[in-house]
Amino acid sequence: MTRAWTWRVLVFSTFWVFYVTLFSETILYFDSFGYEQLAQKIAHGPILDYFRDLNREPLYPLFLALNMKLADILHIPYTNLVLLTQGIILLAAQWLMALVLETIGLSDKITALLVLYFVISPSVLRSSLIVYSEIITYPLMIAAVLVSCKTWDFLMGNKSPWRFYAQRGLYTGLVFVPLIFVKGIFELITPVFLFVLGVAAAIKWKMDRQAIKIAAVFLIAALTAFWTPVLMYKTVNKIYNGHFAFTNRGSWALYGTAARRALPVTPQEHLAQMLYVFPDKSWCERAASPAACAHWHYQLSDNLGMQEYQQLRAQNLSNAEIDRQLMTMSLKVMVTHPWATLQGMFWEGAKLIFWEYPAWGMVALPKELHLAYQAPMTYYSVLIIINLLNFISVCWAVFYLLFRRPFQNQPAGTYMAITMILLFLYIAAHSLFFLNERNALPIVPLFFILAGAGIKVFKKENK
Repeated sequence: MTRAWTWRVLVFSTFWVFYVTLFSETILYFDSFGYEQLAQKIAHGPILDYFRDLNREPLYPLFLALNMKLADILHIPYTNLVLLTQGIILLAAQWLMALVLETIGLSDKITALLVLYFVISPSVLRSSLIVYSEIITYPLMIAAVLVSCKTWDFLMGNKSPWRFYAQRGLYTGLVFVPLIFVKGIFELITPVFLFVLGVAAAIKWKMDRQAIKIAAVFLIAALTAFWTPVLMYKTVNKIYNGHFAFTNRGSWALYGTAARRALPVTPQEHLAQMLYVFPDKSWCERAASPAACAHWHYQLSDNLGMQEYQQLRAQNLSNAEIDRQLMTMSLKVMVTHPWATLQGMFWEGAKLIFWEYPAWGMVALPKELHLAYQAPMTYYSVLIIINLLNFISVCWAVFYLLFRRPFQNQPAGTYMAITMILLFLYIAAHSLFFLNERNALPIVPLFFILAGAGIKVFKKENK
């Protein structure tokens, strides 16, 4: 199959991304300062200061530190170099996505259309132009899907010697390690995902003794490969800052979200909770009220969580004890208010499906480009059409996987199933916390892969 259109798009995208990165300017704001401070501790030392100030996963600060070192040698502002290297990362993710879509068997023109939109999408392009960590998750997430689908095909194939299951487990476990060093939530997601793969292999082979051994060998190898570097890093954190964790944000953020959901709400605030799913919050403010929408803003949950955290700190408790108490209190609130918790999780998780938000804060684009992206026609077309198409794509995938036989359409069915499992686990894990548009970015490549697989199986179904 010729890939002429895809190649044209890939070449165009290279010039496009370099044009945007070279002529745009990033503005440090909010978490960007935190990443910068951590990177400076790594770049200029002493390195132990980084471990004493635990609040971010380490891979992105390390990435920034390397850019700082190279920028010092070149005598240029490090942010200029960061935009350039993040543009290269975006292009790498686009090439990997093109490879996945070609593996699925998607047509050249549809592949070209999907990978083109990936690099001109306001949300995706903006993420490559700001000092936030989401950009480096794109190629890592696509690589995880590629390896996981290869693993699925291997586990579902003919039986092989034990060492091959161990090798496949090692590869699959290791591919998720970089992701947890960018986003700590993968500490929850990855073991469950690996368990699903192992159980699926056992079911495939009728759950006999040999099938259980196959699943056990795979799981032991995969979990060992994943947990070894994770536990080593958490141990270092325990030694230097008292937290046996990747970050110190999880416990108080979880409590703040749970406590906010347990508060009584008015009918207007309940309406605002549903409308808050859509990324443009002005719609919520017009349909409900600014005060009702403010109830679901991050500030309230952050305040509730931080107040409780500070009260525990005032009692001179250890960091580990504070984390334990906050987790216990969070669980108690959730159990005491189950319906409010489930409602909150549902609407919070739904936010991640509506990921496209054509806003350009924290970035100074070239003037002509800014005017083009911010034109009302462009803004509302992108906001409504892309989010609606993504919602339809997810609904079609759920319907197809539940009511059809997806693995008759290999490899599209495999990619659809693996992608949906990862999406479900990511959304379920994140729904425990307050979410904003940023939280959806790591799974945006999954939505593109899901769309490609969905188009492929839809065309097969309607031949």
